[in-house]
Amino acid sequence: MTKQKKLSNLWLKAAVIGSIWAAFEIIVGSFLHNMRVPFSGTFLAASSIFLLVSFMQIWKEPGIIIRAGLICALMKSISPSAVIFGPMVGIFLEALILESMTRLFGKNLAAYMIAGALAVSSTLIQKLVSLLITFGFDLVSIAKPFYFYLVKVTKMEGVSAQYLIIGVSAAYIIIGAGAAILGYFTGKNYLKKPKPTKESLRLSAKNAHQFAFEEDPDNRYPILTILAIFSSMIGTMWLINFSFNPMGLIVGAIFIGLTIYKYRHALGRLKKASLWVQFFAITVIAAIFWEWTKTGEYFSMRGLMVGLKMNYRAIIVILGFTAISVELRNPLIKALLTQKGYSSLYESLNLSFSALPAIVGALPSGKELRYQNKGIVTNLLAQAEGLLEQFETKNKQFDHVYIITGGVHEGKTTFAQAAVKKLLENNIQVEGFLAHGTFKGDKRYTFHIENLKNHQKHLLCIRETREEWDWFGSFSFDPKILKLGNHILKNIDPKTVVVIDEVGKLEFKNKQGWFEGLSHILNNHPTTQQIWVVRRDFIKDLQALFPIPDEHIFDITSFDTNQFVDAFLK
Repeated sequence: MTKQKKLSNLWLKAAVIGSIWAAFEIIVGSFLHNMRVPFSGTFLAASSIFLLVSFMQIWKEPGIIIRAGLICALMKSISPSAVIFGPMVGIFLEALILESMTRLFGKNLAAYMIAGALAVSSTLIQKLVSLLITFGFDLVSIAKPFYFYLVKVTKMEGVSAQYLIIGVSAAYIIIGAGAAILGYFTGKNYLKKPKPTKESLRLSAKNAHQFAFEEDPDNRYPILTILAIFSSMIGTMWLINFSFNPMGLIVGAIFIGLTIYKYRHALGRLKKASLWVQFFAITVIAAIFWEWTKTGEYFSMRGLMVGLKMNYRAIIVILGFTAISVELRNPLIKALLTQKGYSSLYESLNLSFSALPAIVGALPSGKELRYQNKGIVTNLLAQAEGLLEQFETKNKQFDHVYIITGGVHEGKTTFAQAAVKKLLENNIQVEGFLAHGTFKGDKRYTFHIENLKNHQKHLLCIRETREEWDWFGSFSFDPKILKLGNHILKNIDPKTVVVIDEVGKLEFKNKQGWFEGLSHILNNHPTTQQIWVVRRDFIKDLQALFPIPDEHIFDITSFDTNQFVDAFLK
């Protein structure tokens, strides 16, 4: 059984920072894109350092930034962008550098400046590595003669490449350190004069489908698929680099064709004109300057072939990482986060996603940011405490859910009926319904639900085919009674104890049964006390979906009714 526990305060604060950071990236990134700002990745990294250092003046717990970085990077994975690796790696790297430097040198201005300088400089390194991965080391070969040509044309022979590198690096260091300084004093000033929030951000209510397991994916082996894509991509690039002959062309064409066919809906990057302009520029530069320093001639057939090979390789890399990015969104990959050791990350991520729409809505849009940028980080710091309180409330939501579980025909409903009786004896008002079964031979033949408010019983399902009834498993279900049961759940008194017999795959995997009524309670009455009857073999799946505490799960083979009611009342 998956061990479940509530999120720690550290994870809750990391979820707040992660969600605000993700919203900040969306708004600032949109602003930089609209303004056509060159080196936008650099300024986006500097903005993130400004935000994070500000937060570190308010919440000082060790490990909070690395967790926030992981959350924000995973939130980036749902971006509609075709390739998500670069932004995800960049976000996590910024958090790692900031966390490491403050652990190493302490939480002081000097450490923040070092971290900021390194984090922003890492965007330059990341860009260079990305270009080398995409185009190969031939990019260096054509960059050298192109650089010498520019030096000759501009008559700046006195400026060596070494000074150019030093100058660019110094600019990145200054930008990063400056962002850290601004963040440091913004956070300190906020602590001196906290800004009251006009109104608290509101978490978005979950859509009904979010209380169910995701649809079965087309690909049930995403990890193997990712390994196959990566291996194929590496093998194809090796063939192209080794020999740009018909064999390399054919293998590359097969890889491109299969990838476009399977992932054609995620190929937005190939539709960008800027990418093809880049391809054209590389081809022209390679053709003109590949042998210019040796022969002085401004055209080389060999250079042209090198340029075409670089672009062919780049298309394969882009398509390969696009395919991997799509597979990373596979529900089975996400399900790995629910396993033991990752449940805190999974729950933190859910909280962050619930806050993202409200945070983005509270910020000026990318177009408006140019005129409304004053105090934007201060406002976010002011909203953080209110957001944390809401996360704490959400974190306790399933403290109100108790599970009665057991195997088939072991007496779960009898146990629940006895528990209801004892609750009524303690003057506890109970609503909802029980599902009483009848036998025909050694098999269940019918189930009747009993409305606990008026004790009326209705035939819910029967082990035979009936026209216009819904068939599930081995039973036909009366749609009118299903509608009645959901109506009961949607009209409960939030102050009562609600009993639902039973909850299982029909609800959370098929979105049928009592799914509609349960979703209504979870959305609108999260603090209502609930008792669910659940089969033992579904408990693991249920805990993967909801963080129900282990101590709230009562197996009827290990507990009696008195123990359950005593624990419930306490």
